Amino acid sequence: MTIKIDFHIHTLSKAGKDNGFIFSLGWLKEYVKVQKLDAIAITNHNLFSETQFKEINDALECTVLPGIELSLKDGHVNIVFENSEDNRNKLAKIAQTLELGVVKGLSIEEFKEKFSEMKKGIIIFEYGKSNSLVIDEDFNDPFFRNYTLVRGVGTQLRFQKALLQDQPYCPVLFSDGHATEVDPDPVRNDIVKLGLKNTFVQMEKFNFNQLLEELKNKEHVQTTKDGLSNIFEIDVENNPIAVSTKLNLIVGRRGSGKTYLLDHIQSQYENSDNTIAYIRQFKSNEETKVFLDQEKNRIANDFRNRWVENNKTQLDGIVQFYKTNFEDQVEEYLKSVRRFANEFVSSKVAKEVQLFSQNKFEILDTKQNQKNMEKMKEVIEARDLWQFISGERREIYLANLISAYRELRTNLIRQELDNEIKEKVNNIVEIVKNIVVKKTAIQPVSTLDIVSQFSRYKEKQQIELFMKKAIADIVDNVVPEYSYKIHVVKEEWKSADDFIKNVPSEGRTAVKGDLVTPYTNKNYLLFLKNLFSDKYLTKFTLESGLDLSRYLFNFRVELLTEAGTRASGGQQMALGLMMKLDDAKKADIVLVDEPEGSLDNVFIKYELIPKLRELSGTIPVFVITHNSTLGALLNPDRLIIAKFNTVTKKHELKSGDFLSKEVFDSDGNVSYSYEDFVDAMEAGYDTYVEKGNQYGYLKH
Repeated sequence: MTIKIDFHIHTLSKAGKDNGFIFSLGWLKEYVKVQKLDAIAITNHNLFSETQFKEINDALECTVLPGIELSLKDGHVNIVFENSEDNRNKLAKIAQTLELGVVKGLSIEEFKEKFSEMKKGIIIFEYGKSNSLVIDEDFNDPFFRNYTLVRGVGTQLRFQKALLQDQPYCPVLFSDGHATEVDPDPVRNDIVKLGLKNTFVQMEKFNFNQLLEELKNKEHVQTTKDGLSNIFEIDVENNPIAVSTKLNLIVGRRGSGKTYLLDHIQSQYENSDNTIAYIRQFKSNEETKVFLDQEKNRIANDFRNRWVENNKTQLDGIVQFYKTNFEDQVEEYLKSVRRFANEFVSSKVAKEVQLFSQNKFEILDTKQNQKNMEKMKEVIEARDLWQFISGERREIYLANLISAYRELRTNLIRQELDNEIKEKVNNIVEIVKNIVVKKTAIQPVSTLDIVSQFSRYKEKQQIELFMKKAIADIVDNVVPEYSYKIHVVKEEWKSADDFIKNVPSEGRTAVKGDLVTPYTNKNYLLFLKNLFSDKYLTKFTLESGLDLSRYLFNFRVELLTEAGTRASGGQQMALGLMMKLDDAKKADIVLVDEPEGSLDNVFIKYELIPKLRELSGTIPVFVITHNSTLGALLNPDRLIIAKFNTVTKKHELKSGDFLSKEVFDSDGNVSYSYEDFVDAMEAGYDTYVEKGNQYGYLKH
């Protein structure tokens, strides 16, 4: 025998909370009567009215438990106690102190202080909500041994998921309903919908002490009266229907309300912190094509990312090389040398000023040496580091390092002084040259940083070698996927259209002459120079090696059959469906409306059915089909039959365990599933027999 409990009902409206409803004892009596409740808990937000509680307790035939929804600093909890005069008095006094101003909530210590005299309560922490309380080490305090901790959930599906997780605290359903005739949120006082949020406990009759024990061991706590495992109920137009947390098959003729049922499941659960994967019938091909394109891009990007990771240093180096402002001084320098030579030969004054032809002193850069000296000093002063060397050897090593540091410091100071002198001499030479220029009109030779120019030249050589290797590098992979193959190949640009079609770009732009022609002619340095020019930097994104790779080549992804030929449109849709089902593993509920569209029966039997069964191992799956192969071989956990009643003009649903051969309507009336199932799968028994005769005729 089971008892039915609602652990969380509001009867008082608190300012800023619970939508300002007006309490109705009549509504509460009706709720208890319709849902046949054996016990309810009155849990208002930081409030407890002893007067109102007595009114409710006297009016109802079920057990009424005193409680409170309490704000703690880290979230909300509901606390429920046995119905005794002592508990009611103490709870009323505590609530009066809370009324003085619980804004952000009590700390655990404040909670313990206020409830220090109350024992044997149930603490329900709300599970899966934004303000859920996290049960941490604070609740290991001996104080909480007086309480039974449970997880409160708002839907039967979340209850079943909580059971599967096998966590230490028993889940319980609660309605969070409002006892009122009219509520701004109709769900909060909908008697039928709230009835789906009640908890069943196996007990002969209500006993608070036994309830505490049952909540501790979890085995006798369930969501339905009959205690069936892996079952939860959904409300369809105020008619609860039992469905499975595993595989559900929905059958019926056209217009019988099958898709309506899936739409209803989506609307009921999509706003309760659940993710719904809905593979729709009439949108399936369009959505699958979009999904396939997204998957192709994802696969291509995965291959590109792996390639870039292996060549990241070179690619990032190329980006930095071309985005660094660097003037090519060699040509200008050679021109200035020729001009200077001609002017110098023809100038008598210039020949007499020997300083005019002198080169500047080279100034050595000491910045890096200064940094190294600072690091060396840090090592010397790192006493914690030196303790790992024994005493005598430590002193020797440290003395040698200090001696080396002093000598290096002396030489560095000398070098910096030398640089300073050379810098001043260079300035004097420059002044003299400027005076001579004014007197003779001879332009001096332009400056040339030969080291930087030569380094730049060597880098270009390395870039050219890398580009030849990178473009020629072959990537040609085949990845098996179900009964198909995913072919990934790295391709060079063949034309300007090919380039523009595949690269990220801000609008269409001409690229043939500047980019594609040098690219196809393997003049990669000119290609890169033009690519990083001002003309294209405003249109292209070139901030990293990964960005650059998108302008060097394309990764093409195509779907092939087992024979290696390109997959047809229907075959691509089949693979896309399987990949969407794989992606649906991340969802909380999967809805599949007539997946058989472009599939043959062999694919349905050997690919689709095993995938649906696999998926339903961890997620509730609902499948609609008119295909007899899928329907007959799916072997679901739950069969749901949809019909349209031509008399009442309403959709009707029946459900039952598939292997039991029985289905039940919302009133509990039972019927055999055979005729309805054959009618949906075969257009009636006569059609089923006729098909069998045809098969027999062909066989014999």
